[in-house]
Amino acid sequence: MQPVETTIIIIAALIGFGVFYNQIVAWLEAQGRTVGYVAFLVVVGNLAIIIALDIAFGHQVAGGAFLFNVAAGAPMIIGSWWRHTTQRRRELARAAEIARRNLQGEE
Repeated sequence: MQPVETTIIIIAALIGFGVFYNQIVAWLEAQGRTVGYVAFLVVVGNLAIIIALDIAFGHQVAGGAFLFNVAAGAPMIIGSWWRHTTQRRRELARAAEIARRNLQGEE
């Protein structure tokens, strides 16, 4: 177990990271660049916590937390990617259909 001072420093660093990362995510959202990628943004936040766990409690705890996050998160990442690519395919097919109709003079 780490001394209280180390724990306070780690918590302060995580708060600093959270504030900074929130700014990055807010900027990405304003640019419309988070659609379909939210799961990956969550992974970055989780990695910061795993690094903090490694510093505070060692490789065994951090490694376990990493494996648990992969087990719980991988299906979410795959599902998020699948939903995003499926939606994009539908949007592209719809755009192609609209373009075809416009070229043929249909409404």
